[in-house]
Amino acid sequence: MTSQSFADLDAIEEKVSTFSNVLIQHAPLQAGIDALKVLMTASRHNRKKARGALIYGLSGAGKTTLCKCLEEQFPRYDADDRTIIPVLFVELPSQPTPKVIAEAILTAMGDPMAHSGTAEFRLSRVRTLLAACKVEIVLIDEVQHISDNLDGRTRDIASDTLKNLMNATGIPFVFLGLPSASKYFSNRMQLGRRLNPKIHLGVFSYDTDANQDLFATLLLSFHEKLPFSGKSALIDPVLTPLFHRACYGLIGSLAMLLEAAVRIALRARANSLTREHLRKAFGEEVYLGCKSNRNPFDEKFDHRPLVNVGEPFFGFGK
Repeated sequence: MTSQSFADLDAIEEKVSTFSNVLIQHAPLQAGIDALKVLMTASRHNRKKARGALIYGLSGAGKTTLCKCLEEQFPRYDADDRTIIPVLFVELPSQPTPKVIAEAILTAMGDPMAHSGTAEFRLSRVRTLLAACKVEIVLIDEVQHISDNLDGRTRDIASDTLKNLMNATGIPFVFLGLPSASKYFSNRMQLGRRLNPKIHLGVFSYDTDANQDLFATLLLSFHEKLPFSGKSALIDPVLTPLFHRACYGLIGSLAMLLEAAVRIALRARANSLTREHLRKAFGEEVYLGCKSNRNPFDEKFDHRPLVNVGEPFFGFGK
């Protein structure tokens, strides 16, 4: 392959970015979005009863994508002396004490004073700004940091901080995290009963004809967004089960694989996405240094699930 100029590389990355930022709609994702819209609508008519939801699934199942879709449908905008934020997305840090939780929420809102003051001061400011910015729903991502990284009283204080914010504001709080968070928050009596619905974003299964057709439709959706004119490996029925092995049915893992493959294809000046591009992408981005028999797009692939120790989906089937 001949060397490429900075302008060429910049153009390639622009195309890769455009592709990777495309939000692929599918039935489980749409069901989750619809459930949150119902929650928002109900809250508009009754702020006296604090309500919320719990959304959980493996990493790559689509939790963050769901949040992005809702943010796109209800974007923030400037009005007079403030920013209106209908949907507020907050990512919890790894050690979420009350002070840190408040700081994360204020930072997500763009507050220049997010890092100032005591925990009480910050939480008071959170309550004030949630009302001032007309926030209709708060999406708290990575809530497993509470259930998994904290213990005993510290963990309960962190979850109570979120519960108290729900009570004080009447705004729906949606907790998003790994399956490990589901049991803890469901069992927190006063909080768990308010987190309804509880939505599990699972993997795309491949065990029935109907599920195989659903996964093939997902691949077609990605194919239609590719920056190439030619037919791609995404619509080759022979490769469909190999794609499933390569991503474990997780849309996030599939998107990561395709982003890398698109970059490789563009740098090769190809007019379509091929199996060879996918083979290289899997070995370079998904499972670095994997042997040929463990690369789904290699002719020597042994077709066993990639769930062994050290492999991309180790522990996911448990």
